[in-house]
Amino acid sequence: MFPSVSAGWVVSDEGFMQAIPKISLLKLRASYGVTGNNFFGNFVSMAGLGEFNYILNGVLVPGLTINALGNPDLAWERNKQFNVGLDLGLFNDRVMLTYDYYNKITDGLIQDRPVPRASGFATIKYNVGVFKFWGHEIGINTKNLTGPLTWNSTLNVSFDRNIIKSLVDPGFIRRNNTVTSDYYRQQAGHRLGEFYGFVFEGLYKDQEDFANSAKYGSASDVGTIKMRDLNKDGKIDDVNDRTFIGDPTPDFSFGFINDFKYKNFDLSMTMSGAVGGEILNAAKWAYSTNMDGSRLPLAAVADRWRSPENPGSGVYPRTKTGTTAIGRSVNTQWVENGTYLTLKNISLGYTVDMKGKLALQKLRLYASVQQAFVLTKYTGMNPEISFDGLDATRGIGIDENAYPIPRTFSLGVSMTFK
Repeated sequence: MFPSVSAGWVVSDEGFMQAIPKISLLKLRASYGVTGNNFFGNFVSMAGLGEFNYILNGVLVPGLTINALGNPDLAWERNKQFNVGLDLGLFNDRVMLTYDYYNKITDGLIQDRPVPRASGFATIKYNVGVFKFWGHEIGINTKNLTGPLTWNSTLNVSFDRNIIKSLVDPGFIRRNNTVTSDYYRQQAGHRLGEFYGFVFEGLYKDQEDFANSAKYGSASDVGTIKMRDLNKDGKIDDVNDRTFIGDPTPDFSFGFINDFKYKNFDLSMTMSGAVGGEILNAAKWAYSTNMDGSRLPLAAVADRWRSPENPGSGVYPRTKTGTTAIGRSVNTQWVENGTYLTLKNISLGYTVDMKGKLALQKLRLYASVQQAFVLTKYTGMNPEISFDGLDATRGIGIDENAYPIPRTFSLGVSMTFK
């Protein structure tokens, strides 16, 4: 059963609103509904069979065996969502405002859950937990100028929040079982995709500092990276000394479009951005500062630790054999401010009225620039980054050598015929 109900009230149609002519539209609306999820395939609760070859009496023969694990306990994923909002028009609809509040509970989220590879399989479809999403979405459309020069603007702002209410035992899901690419951890009581790793505390400056600090086994030495001993047991290990070190969820994100028109000229600018939220720059710290010599490093790595008398910048460690692995472990060094503003597109055009000559009605010449500029403190190539698209359950805000968005210049002609 997936029921839903919605209601709306156009308040501006009521008689008592006629005394407020500046309000051209006022509509209140609310809805509640439950939906399922059918994007994981058919019959996944049952084990599947596939054709496989094998050797019988020295001859290759075809056969059938299980090619996918079934899960008889798999249940429907149920998304229960409540929405309330309003539409407001002012000054004969020159200003239009839309506001929405949503509150969504995903109960029984279906996801591939890792299973021991001794089973012959890597994952199984499973109802892994309960998630809550809520937030505010605001849209404003304005007609700023309506004379010979027209100027229309569109602004949308989203404040989105989430929290993991519960997860299957042991209450969290790791990305994998390494410390070099186990970028995030989904854990009950935390937001989706929070980064997980060590707390960076610089380098072991000298022998005294090394003797009085916790160490990462035999991989630590003077001049190597020092991590914080979170449980104060005198040693650094992968289990007890990693914690949540960053959150990719922005405080808010926005888009802003401006359209201008004067006589035959038109100009359009599209901007977008986000405020708050963090990015895990694995591309830089796991690869471009790799001290094992297997990749081309940043020039800044030249200012590395060489001796207590020549400690360099205090950021990049020495290159002693067997001590560099900890530098490729996820840590707070990798976490950067994700705030950005980008001019996604700017387009200037000129339209000629051909008055039907040669069956041609209009001819428009235009020039445009995509990804015109990006304002950000992020040191990577693109702050609009995500490890696995927009799937928040598989890691967001992670930069692992993603291809940057190119700046593109275009010239073009568009024609309208009878």
